[in-house]
Amino acid sequence: MSHPTLSSSKHCKVFLLGASTLVCLALSTPAMATDFVITRDDGSTNGFGTEDGAPAADIADGAINGDDTVSLGIAIATGTNIGIETHHANTGDGGNTITVSDTGSITTTGDFANGINNEDRNTTIVSGSITTTGSQSAVGIAGDQRNTVLLSGSISTRGIAAHGIAVDYRNTVILSGSIINSGEEENGIKH
Repeated sequence: MSHPTLSSSKHCKVFLLGASTLVCLALSTPAMATDFVITRDDGSTNGFGTEDGAPAADIADGAINGDDTVSLGIAIATGTNIGIETHHANTGDGGNTITVSDTGSITTTGDFANGINNEDRNTTIVSGSITTTGSQSAVGIAGDQRNTVLLSGSISTRGIAAHGIAVDYRNTVILSGSIINSGEEENGIKH
């Protein structure tokens, strides 16, 4: 037995739901990727550099936040601050890509002053060096989840729980470089 009215009603509901979704997608703002190039050491987290080729300025703490690329080809010393810090809002945008070239280096001296601090879904490529010398928990590269770390350069850490690379879960670490730790309760790679 056929009920054309009921069938037609279901198709209209599906069509309206689809149309509503399209309108919502059309009105939302897409995530825009930004290319950051750190050009000068100013002692702050993320340093001083360019965003998409614009004139150089301070790179704000929360600016690296999804689909962004960060390039470091100079030496930076951030003291008690984190070297480079990325954020990820988990809103469907992709992760960030951080590259420390063979001429790039990060040095930190404070407790909890990680060389690179990543949230979710980032790719970190280090062919340069990272050195942390805080008295505790100053990790070379720290990551939450679903990060990829490619280390062909070097990480040197000193202090209590000053791990070379510390990642939570579902991460990939490919190591062809070196990690040197000195202190207590530290690991080259902590997972």
